[in-house]
Amino acid sequence: MILAAWVQTGADAGRDGWNDMADLTRKSFIAAMIAIGCVALYWQLRPAGGVSVDTATAAIPTAAPAGPSVAGPGRLEPQSGEVDLAPDLAGVLAAVPVKEGDHIHRGDIVAELVNDDASSRVDQANATLRMERARLDKLKKGPRAEERKQAVAAIQEQDATLARLRRDLARETLLFRQGYASNAQLEQAQSAAAVALARKTSSFEALATMNNGPRVEDVASAEAEVSLAAARLEEAKATLEKTRIRAPIDGTVLRVYKHPGEAIGLGPASAVLQIGDLDHLVVRAQIDEADIARVAKGARAYVTAPAYPDKKFGGTVTDVSPRLGAKTIQTGAPTEKRDASVLDVLVTLDKGIHLPIGLRVDCFVLDRRSTS
Repeated sequence: MILAAWVQTGADAGRDGWNDMADLTRKSFIAAMIAIGCVALYWQLRPAGGVSVDTATAAIPTAAPAGPSVAGPGRLEPQSGEVDLAPDLAGVLAAVPVKEGDHIHRGDIVAELVNDDASSRVDQANATLRMERARLDKLKKGPRAEERKQAVAAIQEQDATLARLRRDLARETLLFRQGYASNAQLEQAQSAAAVALARKTSSFEALATMNNGPRVEDVASAEAEVSLAAARLEEAKATLEKTRIRAPIDGTVLRVYKHPGEAIGLGPASAVLQIGDLDHLVVRAQIDEADIARVAKGARAYVTAPAYPDKKFGGTVTDVSPRLGAKTIQTGAPTEKRDASVLDVLVTLDKGIHLPIGLRVDCFVLDRRSTS
């Protein structure tokens, strides 16, 4: 209403003329009053909360972040972890055929102990197994045709010998009755004939055994010997394999702790080298307990490092620890709270990012409440 009145007054003054000085002064006064009226109208019509939501939203560029981020110190590590490899046996290190930075594949031999004795036992077990298998095969197949022919020929020879000895016995018996041979001569002829008969009987039984094939219990016993020899071979191979260290994953050699000629014991100090998968990197960030409600699995994140100024490396939260723990990553800042309880958060970096393992970074995770 005030604005309308002043507008009307200005219109009336305009009708009286604008060319004289009085009219000019009046117009200036009217313009000032119109400005004051506009300000008063704005304050009457504005919302109670200040600028409207639509106005505030329109002022934010579309490329701006959806919300604030949660920050925490972090450390770069392979997704596979830093794996220390050690042999299963104590001994002397014979070879380490890899060096730091080498890319290795799963199953590759990366270290080996002196194993001459273990290798010899494998060879011995192999020979024993071959011998037992040969015995079993021979038993199952039975004698060859040539062996059967030899057995038949032996029986025929023994039959001829027995016939001759029986004739000798008949002659000695007649001479003994006529008084031309002694009792000892007769007994000798009887003994020779009896021995020849026994040998012929034994040869007949051996030939019958050849023709009948092996007994079931003999085959079972031979098969058991083969199984035992095979088990001993596997045991020898397992012992030999324990002297070798093979890579459990595809990855890169991060550190070599020991070198050929060093004695290797058992326990945590026996690690020979360390490997990790550098193709898949994660950041282990530690978020203060006051901010854990703002972190969610699947949230986007990025990390920065003093060594790479003006660079941000993107990633995604892939794991959130279920429990709080003590702070283990220190930034060195004078105001840092060293005794704070923190939550470990794993951020998997985007594919193609390659940074040094162990690099300390600052991790920023998008606030979960900004996307809810």
